[in-house]
Amino acid sequence: MGASGQANAKAGEGPTGGTTNGGVGHAAGTAGEVGSTLGGAPGKGGASTGGSSPNSSGSGGAVVEPSSGGENPGGADAGGAGAGGAGDGGAGDGGTSASTGLLVSYACESASGAVLADSSGHGKNASLVNGNGSGGFSFGAGKVGNALTLNSSKQAYVSLPPGIVSQLTEVTIATWVNLKSGTAFQRIFDFGLDTGTFMYLVNAGSSGFVRLRITSVALNKNQILEGAEALPVGKWTHVAVTLGDNGVSIYVDGAQVAQQAPAAVRPSNLGVTANNFIGRSPFSADPYLDGQIDEFRIYDRALSLDEIGELARGD
Repeated sequence: MGASGQANAKAGEGPTGGTTNGGVGHAAGTAGEVGSTLGGAPGKGGASTGGSSPNSSGSGGAVVEPSSGGENPGGADAGGAGAGGAGDGGAGDGGTSASTGLLVSYACESASGAVLADSSGHGKNASLVNGNGSGGFSFGAGKVGNALTLNSSKQAYVSLPPGIVSQLTEVTIATWVNLKSGTAFQRIFDFGLDTGTFMYLVNAGSSGFVRLRITSVALNKNQILEGAEALPVGKWTHVAVTLGDNGVSIYVDGAQVAQQAPAAVRPSNLGVTANNFIGRSPFSADPYLDGQIDEFRIYDRALSLDEIGELARGD
């Protein structure tokens, strides 16, 4: 790692030109991840002697990085159960419902003290946290009923239970978000152990595009997927990510904006994560989310395009 990379290694999320002992080096996230693929822009396949050469494929510049030297940058069938069966042969005319496999659901209607209730029935309640004083949270008109507003100046965020995705080899995470600013690296969510093993979704990475990243120091793997643009500011947007046997995808307002196969790292590879946040990064230099969150959901499977569309339409 160069001198500048070492100076910033603890500051934020952006990767540097290489690490030692297979670790993951980071420069300040607010300064951007300059070259998320060992000096090359996402999807460009750029590489340097500081680490392994990435492979890029898929729309939006997806990157899988072995990172050996460092990391830089069913449903029922149609016609089932006899003619005239319930629902004309199965839920969704042969598909599964978007409620199947729901593990966590934060409707964001209100809170009881600092408790944000899980309405999925699994009892995975979350906690509202003010990192700087008080008054970081409020509830008001949202996309569906009320929504939770996070005040970035108060360093407000939501803390989810430990290990919330640690058993999942497939996952869908979906929510409505209404950003007040377009500051890069605001976390929609970030689940991880520390600054070397985590999974996040941000409104904009170093290239200014919506970004999903999942990385594991133990596996020495790092995967980045980006769409073609950032999430908009000042409007409600539905955003979802899926990881599973068919690969990794990002969806915005029901449309798939980036995809890559395979999924090089799964949530279960991250271990029992303790840092599970909505609106916060584990890197101190990264900004807190400035905006509203509504209908935040986690599924224990990869939803289909049609099911993501149902969520985005509010069906």
